[in-house]
Amino acid sequence: MDASPNLCPPEQLEPLIEAIAADAVAGLTAVETLLEDYPADPQLSFLRGSLLAGQGRYDEARRAMAGALELAPDYAIARFQYGLLLLSSGEPEAADTVWTPLRRGAPDDPLRLFAEGLGALARDEFVEAERLLRQGIALNQAWPALSGDMEKVLDSIRALRGDTEPVPSSVEWLLRASTARTEH
Repeated sequence: MDASPNLCPPEQLEPLIEAIAADAVAGLTAVETLLEDYPADPQLSFLRGSLLAGQGRYDEARRAMAGALELAPDYAIARFQYGLLLLSSGEPEAADTVWTPLRRGAPDDPLRLFAEGLGALARDEFVEAERLLRQGIALNQAWPALSGDMEKVLDSIRALRGDTEPVPSSVEWLLRASTARTEH
């Protein structure tokens, strides 16, 4: 994203990221304060949505992430994370719609592969999901934490495959994973 008078300047974003890492609650307050000065900044809207999701405030998070995409439809990581939030909230069709532009990306785009892999998971196509997620992880250099999250998804798929009980649908699994994140 280019520097613009409507966007939060980098010299304010860098300390914000550090503040978020130190204390997510205080970070959310800082993001909301900056949004008062830069309401058209999609990165701030996305950060707000991510922090709200981390606090289990999913409805607000969805609105903030949708707002980020209204401001910047090509903001790929925001698009991916918004789709992931929708999927983990039990809305696979909505996630698929949000991810549609990502699927038009380059065949070696990790976000495309992650979106396609999670889409396969939502359809209970575990082998295809694993293949796509592994490929995305191998290619991903930009978002190491996201690769870690996709590794956790792969671990869960492997655990499900080794289980003798009936395998729950992927949407049920994602809902359980989302609930477990908010309980810790």
